[in-house]
Parts: sequence; C-alpha cells; structure tokens
Amino acid sequence: MSADAPATRFTWRSGLRIVGSLGAIALVLSIVDREAVLTGLRRTPVEAFLVALGGFLGLHALSALKWRSFLVLAGAELSTLTALRAYAAGLFANLCLPSLVGGDFVRAGVLVTQGASLADVAVGGVADRLSDLLALALLVAMATGFAQGALRAEGLAFGPWVALLPLVMIAGLAVGLFVLRRLPLRRLPRKLRRLLIRLERAWRRLRARPTRALLGLLASTALQAGFVLVNVYLGRAIGLVIATKLWFLLWPLAKLAAMAPVSLGGIGLREAAFAALVAPFGDEATAVAQSLVWEAVLVVGGLVAGLCFLVTRSRR
Repeated sequence: MSADAPATRFTWRSGLRIVGSLGAIALVLSIVDREAVLTGLRRTPVEAFLVALGGFLGLHALSALKWRSFLVLAGAELSTLTALRAYAAGLFANLCLPSLVGGDFVRAGVLVTQGASLADVAVGGVADRLSDLLALALLVAMATGFAQGALRAEGLAFGPWVALLPLVMIAGLAVGLFVLRRLPLRRLPRKLRRLLIRLERAWRRLRARPTRALLGLLASTALQAGFVLVNVYLGRAIGLVIATKLWFLLWPLAKLAAMAPVSLGGIGLREAAFAALVAPFGDEATAVAQSLVWEAVLVVGGLVAGLCFLVTRSRR
C-alpha cells in the first residue's frame, strides 16, 4: 500500500498539471484570434524551426558544461561525458516534471547512481539553478532600463522592481539554508544528519571560490540571452515584430511565469503570460503562435536529448 502511494501521488500531480496546461491553452485560445494563431503556425518556415532546434540543443549543451562547473566547484567529480549524459536525461524529464526544478532530480539521480556525492550534486545543482534565476533577473532589470521609452509610450510603469521576483525566490532559499544550518543536528536521524553535514561542507567549498561562482553567473546570463535571441529569430520568422529590447524583457518574464508548478513543463502558462505581455506592443495571437512553436522545439529537443541518453547508455 505504502509502496504505491508515491506512484499514486505522482499520477495525480501529473494529471493536475496536464489539466492546468490544457486549461491555460483553452483560456488563451478563447481570448485571442484562433485563426490568427493557426495562420502563424502554418507560416512557420521549416528551416526556422530547425535553426531554433539547433540553437536550443547547442545552448543546452553549453548549459550542461556550466552545470558541471558548478558541481565540480561544490566538490563533485565527474567527466564531461557523464555530465552531458545526466543533463540529457534531465532535459528529457523536463517534459513531465515541474518547470521550477525541471529534471534536476533526474540529473542528480543519474550521477548518484554512478557514485557521485549527493551533497556535492545537490549544492552544485542549487547553485546552478540560482545562477539561472539571477541571470533572468539581470536580463529583466537591464531590459527594463533600455525599454523605458517603449514602456512609457504605452502608459506602462514597469520599473526595476520587476526584477525582484526571482530575487525573492533566491532570498527564500537563502533563508531555508540558514534555517537548516541552525537545526540541532544531534537530534536528527543519522542519515539526515550526515547529509546535512555534507551539504554544509560542499556549500563551504562553493563559497570559498566566489570568482568561479561569478564566472558561472556570467555564463548563465550569456546563455539565457542566447535563448532570448533564438526566440527573437523564431518570432520574426513567424511574423512577430517587436523591438529586441522588449524581447529581453517580455520573454524572461514569461519564462519565470511558466516556472509555476501547476502545468506540464510550463505549457499553457508560457503562452498565456507571453500573450498578455506582448499585447501592448504587438499581435498577441502571433505571440501565442510563436510560443507554441517554441513548445514544439522544447518537446522535440527533449526527445532528442532522451534518445542521446539511451544511445550512450546502451554503448557503455
């Protein structure tokens, strides 16, 4: 009975996320011009889709190397090939796991089964995730400054406070780490106590190398900017014409909204958020079409990553 409980909870949660995604898509399509959305989808050039897919896979390959650098910084020992395989498994898992954590648990599981320290992997993975959130915050903050003219022209009062959302998330995680460090370890179960001690040691190793951590943040910012540029290219190929500086504001905000763990991989939430954000500056129906094409890129990219993981595993 108890063994079936986790599987049951997972099924229910997955089902609720599917319902959330379908509900969000239905809501968006009931508001925007559906024919315009279909027109945008039909006029998507195949070559544009393939270029976007190549950009997606290439940027994620670089992201895997960045992720490995954070793990090594935390004390983990793993080869580049092992990191790429684990990252590919996580990218495939992103298709059915909450966006906020994505395939982080799957990546960690692959590494732990190969002998990596769970504490090192956990600290490095959290640092990598925080760097991505900080990178999005930096992009939003900079784009808000550059796009003030366009925002004021539409009567919008976006300010630097928009960038505080991911910072609040990071502050919450920092508070969580502070609380964990203050727990009475002697009263905790032995396994949990050993894990917390290892986490503390790994965190100290990470904190002792701030320069490398800063370089990781800069790499995260460059990679997130790369994802924005891929979407700019895809959007223009479909017919969504808005200023590039607005893309650097609107797309990261939509990406942050899609991280809410109430949909399947952010599907539906991303479209709703992006359409609402684009509405003052461009055609929201075309924005929905662009976002749906990007969802297709995510799905195909995740499947390719999963195939790569399976092929490399069979050759081991």
